[in-house]
Amino acid sequence: MQLTANQKVAFKLGVVGLLVAAAVSSRFWLVEWPNFKPVMAVALYAGFLLGRRWWTWLVPVLILLLSDLFIGFYEAVLMGSVYLSMLAAVAAGRVLAHRVDQQQRGPLGTLVGMGVASLLVSVLFFLTTNAAVVLAGWYPLSLSGLLQSYLAGLPFFRFTLAGDFLFSLLLFSSHFAVLAVASRRRSLARCRAPGTSAPA
Repeated sequence: MQLTANQKVAFKLGVVGLLVAAAVSSRFWLVEWPNFKPVMAVALYAGFLLGRRWWTWLVPVLILLLSDLFIGFYEAVLMGSVYLSMLAAVAAGRVLAHRVDQQQRGPLGTLVGMGVASLLVSVLFFLTTNAAVVLAGWYPLSLSGLLQSYLAGLPFFRFTLAGDFLFSLLLFSSHFAVLAVASRRRSLARCRAPGTSAPA
């Protein structure tokens, strides 16, 4: 059975809703692995899945805002850098989806693009949040203070890289696995339809 356009949108919204719930809850577990969370991956995948719809931008904002209500808010400049980094991940996902459509990339090409996008947003998050830490007054407002902040953030960066890539790989691989299963079922349904012969 083919889904209508509205049903497809509703399905995508349901998927993203579940991912938002999972990402919000993830900020309360794996605390011994700082920054090893699926939040950035969900933002990247939401941009890829939902495309140009304006409410795509709300996905990371909802995740962060809902969890910050329980975790607690912090310095405005640091919060702003985190939120903007997540919005950048949505933008990266939208760009990836556009290029996949234009260049007719298959799953492998898309996963390569995903890996590049994941790396870029991880680096952006590292650079912007550690710069924001300096602006928040945790380190001297100087080049030396900025370097100190980046050096202090390096041990956490490996968790950021690993979490963003592995969770993105899980989401995108699951996406293509579901598409493959759905395509296979449609093929079998056509073969079993009256007047349709099975393939030799």
